[in-house]
Amino acid sequence: MAKPPAWSYSSLAQFIMCPRMYEGSRVTKTVPYVENASNKYGKDLHKAAELYIAKETPLPSQFEFILSYLNTLSAIKGTKYCELKLGLAIRDGKFVACDFFAPDVYFRGVADLAIVNDDRAFIVDYKAGKSASYADEKQLALLAAAIFARFPHVRKVKGMLLFVIAKQIIKTEYEYEDRFSIFSKLASDLIRREEAYKTGVFNPIPNGLCKAYCGVKTCLHNGDYSGL
Repeated sequence: MAKPPAWSYSSLAQFIMCPRMYEGSRVTKTVPYVENASNKYGKDLHKAAELYIAKETPLPSQFEFILSYLNTLSAIKGTKYCELKLGLAIRDGKFVACDFFAPDVYFRGVADLAIVNDDRAFIVDYKAGKSASYADEKQLALLAAAIFARFPHVRKVKGMLLFVIAKQIIKTEYEYEDRFSIFSKLASDLIRREEAYKTGVFNPIPNGLCKAYCGVKTCLHNGDYSGL
C-alpha cells in the first residue's frame, strides 16, 4: 500500500485502540464519520471559546459557564493563537516546522489556544468530557513539540488539559532540551502503523465495546457470525 499519510494524535490513538477500526474509518473509509450529540456539543463549545478569545464574541447562553476560564486565559500576557494549525516534517533526519498541508508533513496538530510570550509558551486543550480520569497528556506533548519547532525562540511550554464540565485541570511542562522525546515514546506504535500500511494488514484488537461503538461490521468481533 501507499506510504502512510500524516498522522495526528487522534488518528494514532484510534490505531492503537484497534487497527481494524482505524482502517475502516481512515484507510478504506468504508465507515463514514457520523456526528453524534456529544461530538457536536464539543465542537460548538470549542468554536464559542475560539470566538470569545479571538474576537470577544459573547458566549452563547449554554456556554456561559466557561466564562471565568476564558477570562483567566485572556488575561495571560502574550500573543494568542486560536485553533493554531501546526505541522512537523522530517527533513535530513530532523524535525522541522512546516505548513499544515505541506507535501512532506509528518505530524499534524491543532492547539485550541496557544499563547506565546518571549521564550515561554502556553497551550490549552479544552475538554468537554465529564471526567479527567483517563486524561492523556501525550496530546499536549505532541503539540508542545510542534510549538518548539514553530517558535524556535521558545524554551519552555506549559500545557493544560482543561476539563470545563468536570472542572478539572491537568497541567504539564515541557523543556526545549526534551522537545521531541514524545516521538521516541510513541516509536513502537508508529512503527506498527507503518508496517500495517506496508503490508495492508490491520489486525483487530477486540474489546467489550466493539459491537456498541465500532462501525466495521465486517470484522469478526463486530458482525453477526453466530451462524458460522
